[in-house]
Amino acid sequence: MGGFIQLMSQTAMNKGVYLSEIEELYKVNPTIRQRLQDFIEFLKKSENQDKSIANLSATKTQISSSIGKI
Repeated sequence: MGGFIQLMSQTAMNKGVYLSEIEELYKVNPTIRQRLQDFIEFLKKSENQDKSIANLSATKTQISSSIGKI
């Protein structure tokens, strides 16, 4: 998911626009970052979830760097 959003962002920026400028084509809800953080916090309460937490954190970072503040 994070990689796909990042790819969309790169494609748009290569054409001189940002995802936030073409929201009608590529609508990305920025609350997805908060939902990922909520899931990370939930996993922190479980044992042996370090790899899952790391993967979700990386995905959240990809999304954050791709969509910025919409």
